[in-house]
Amino acid sequence: MKPILGIDLGTTRSVMGVLDESGKPKILVNTDGELTTPSVVCFDDSTILVGRDALRMVPHGATGVVQFAKREMGNPDYKVHYKGTDYSATMVQSFVLAKIRRDAAAALGRPVDEAVITVPAFFDESKRRDTIDAGFLASLDVKAILNEPTAAAIAYGSHHGWLDREGQFKAARSVLVYDLGGGTFDVSLVDIEPRRIKVIAVDGNSRLGGLDWDRCIADWIVNQFEKTGALDPAEIESAMPSLLYEAEQIKQSLSVRTQVPVRLKFFQRSLDTTLSRDQFEDLTAHLLDRTRFTVKKLLESCGRETSQLNSILLVGGSTRMPQVTKMLKQRFGIEVDQSISPDHAVAAGAAIYAGHRLYEKNQAFDATPAQGAPVIGSHASESDRLTVHDVNAHDLGVLGVEIKTGRPTRHVMIPKNTPIPAVKSSRFQTYRNGQQSVRVRVIEGGDARGNSSISIGNFRIAGLRAGLKAGTPVDVTFRYDANGLLHVSAIIPSTGDKASIDLDRPGGLTTQRKEVMRDELDVIFEALDL
Repeated sequence: MKPILGIDLGTTRSVMGVLDESGKPKILVNTDGELTTPSVVCFDDSTILVGRDALRMVPHGATGVVQFAKREMGNPDYKVHYKGTDYSATMVQSFVLAKIRRDAAAALGRPVDEAVITVPAFFDESKRRDTIDAGFLASLDVKAILNEPTAAAIAYGSHHGWLDREGQFKAARSVLVYDLGGGTFDVSLVDIEPRRIKVIAVDGNSRLGGLDWDRCIADWIVNQFEKTGALDPAEIESAMPSLLYEAEQIKQSLSVRTQVPVRLKFFQRSLDTTLSRDQFEDLTAHLLDRTRFTVKKLLESCGRETSQLNSILLVGGSTRMPQVTKMLKQRFGIEVDQSISPDHAVAAGAAIYAGHRLYEKNQAFDATPAQGAPVIGSHASESDRLTVHDVNAHDLGVLGVEIKTGRPTRHVMIPKNTPIPAVKSSRFQTYRNGQQSVRVRVIEGGDARGNSSISIGNFRIAGLRAGLKAGTPVDVTFRYDANGLLHVSAIIPSTGDKASIDLDRPGGLTTQRKEVMRDELDVIFEALDL
């Protein structure tokens, strides 16, 4: 069996899993002997460190440490300069993925070059494409991009035995997946049916996660130091990575203890105090409220009552904070399921998904699978296999011009929470007589005028025939595939003029550029033994 990795590429830590011989998910141990790999890269003067070795440099104030690159995916302005080269967030993530690929090969005793990589459900199209690019640069063939909450729902179903030996769910259930990771937050409503997992709606925030709780503690530490004497803002900024590291340790301690000592030395000043869990929860109450509001908004958007839900599944290491469980029980009164490690659920689900969807027929498992193990694809007929139906997280549309006023106007092609894959066509028209080209501007989100929208691509139908009148029809088609990637085409029916290209996204990588970059990174990875 050729292994296909399930990878949870996290903001703070990443996890890898595969299916074992019995068809059950197995989390792999990395070469450091750990089940999670810090998503950290350190561009040191003499070498590049990845994972645990890079994280160890944080308390020492190393200036080349890069953390939380996942938050910068899709940001064309984010750069890390090192020895004459600018590294984008995509390239930083490729270092992490290259280590995961190597570590998986060591754990399995064979090369690994195919993967399913998970992303937050609320990731937009540009972040998804950057994730695929990162996999390509790390010499991984990314077979699919899977939403993290969907992966978690699959893992929970397998863990509880909801999946039978034919890979079908035994009974219908409706669950809410609350995914609070190191840097992102997602909430998804998922209906589990005998032959499919159907995502009803998603919401979230790609810049809200455990890191923000750490920052609240770090700010509190700075405030405690300031009480002993003024601090230079430059000193605070330079020490912030170290303070965030210490803050994370304090946060983790408060998850199991009601009070922890805080003893630190900061620019020749000493701090010796305590922080209680109650104080910590007061400091971060506004962050927890943001997640509560998102859950409430999601349920209202799809008309579901909490009484219609069977359970809430907790995913992401940050859900270990007692305040999360307490809030969910008090506000929503639903059973909170913590039966599977929140750190491993997503990678396990990705591994199961890879088995159901991607293994070649009759190669997945032996003819006599272990008792109770689900048969992944090869022993179930095509009509009986488990299917996953996801939704898009953002409105997708076209920014045009209102003919009467000349003002910009947004036309939504695929509304938020539309089941994918999806295809939608709409008819537009040229704006003026003799128009020589038609420009199609593709956007995500925004209001009716396109304000606050994100431009994710544009292209032109150029060289139009002379004499076209204003109002000539232009048909635009959006095709949103199962990976959450968007393809757009346009045609003028009366002339046959058309255009269909990959989105010209700012910061995106052309095929040629990706090939060059992968060759360059391969040399670096080989030198680093990645």
